[in-house]
Amino acid sequence: MAWIESHTTLQRHYKILRLATILDIKPVQVIGHIHCLWHNVLELKEDGDISSWTPEETESYALWGGLPNIFYNALKKEVLIEERNGYMLIHDWLDYAGRYLQGKYRTSNSERLKEIEKKHSQTGQTVRPETPPNLPNLTKPNLTINTYATNKTLPLDVFKKFWEIYPSRNGKKLSKAGAEKLFAKIKDVEFELILQAVRNYANSTECRNGYAKDAIRFLRGNYWRDWIEPEKKQPLPEFKNQALVDKLKLEGRL
Repeated sequence: MAWIESHTTLQRHYKILRLATILDIKPVQVIGHIHCLWHNVLELKEDGDISSWTPEETESYALWGGLPNIFYNALKKEVLIEERNGYMLIHDWLDYAGRYLQGKYRTSNSERLKEIEKKHSQTGQTVRPETPPNLPNLTKPNLTINTYATNKTLPLDVFKKFWEIYPSRNGKKLSKAGAEKLFAKIKDVEFELILQAVRNYANSTECRNGYAKDAIRFLRGNYWRDWIEPEKKQPLPEFKNQALVDKLKLEGRL
């Protein structure tokens, strides 16, 4: 059975976040489309060369259901497919399928393996480096959450959004300056995660009951990571007095 590597950092990779912005879909959807494409490439074009596929065919193998050519052009723009050595190749194909191909051909057909590796050699067209450059004017004038993770000029805007969402305690938000200093240490690829975390925290039972931590404690020691996933709802206790249940729900205590 054919298989590819899927790295844990993929969900936070700047190219995935930028594609999500361009395509106006969630990063998890981008990951799904790319994996579908990779799977079909491995089964049909195991050398990673999709030169013979039209843009429409490539999008079909990625299970893209949006407007034609949008997904294909986005892949080219973000160098997830690239022209090299006269071929249209899946970028870094050997990083994902290399171990499978080596296991398949190293002893049985080493020439085939050399042929594939040569096709992906660094000779030919120079490709864009992996380090993200400055990213002015991606595709949309209106900034969304996804663009925060791809535009290094926006940390102040992200902190402003964070501060707006952060819950008050007794009607006050304290230590803004200290929180801003800690926020500056957050990596840009984690902007979307921390905004997701602060939303979940603001909606937690603890905060709705008026016991929100100050923002410094939320940020210090990566405590915020505990809130990337929403709070799990506790099962309601069984009460015989339905009126009491309704009262507690109304007060936000259940």
